[in-house]
Amino acid sequence: MLRKLKQWWFLRRIEQSARATINNHRGFSAKGWDVTPTLAFEPRQQIADAVQTWLHAELPYTSTPYGIADYKVTLGYAHMDGAKRTYLGQEPLPRFERKAAIEAIEAIHAHIMTADWTTMPTLNTLEVYLLSYGDVLKPFFDAEAKR
Repeated sequence: MLRKLKQWWFLRRIEQSARATINNHRGFSAKGWDVTPTLAFEPRQQIADAVQTWLHAELPYTSTPYGIADYKVTLGYAHMDGAKRTYLGQEPLPRFERKAAIEAIEAIHAHIMTADWTTMPTLNTLEVYLLSYGDVLKPFFDAEAKR
């Protein structure tokens, strides 16, 4: 019983630390691109290429404490009217490990190329969020090491 309580308490501390890290705007990267729902092939390919380049540039700067090198990419859709942002939806993509990053980023590129955005007629911003599990959990592991 005591062992289960310690396990529960440990997992609770991990969850609280991860939530605090994300709430402090750490552990993830984000970038946006101007798009339209009916984007032609070449401009869409330029955006997909830019997203691919950005993801490849971000990965080397992520932490991998204790070998945790897992990532999650989410595509966010919004309508920006000056400083006012209207959320239109999001699309979480499958989690991937650093060793499979090349294939995963190529799949993200292909997804952007084939995504149907016509259901969001006011779409004008594609947001890409890269969540690094290692960066989210690093503050917890650092605090545990000091205990």
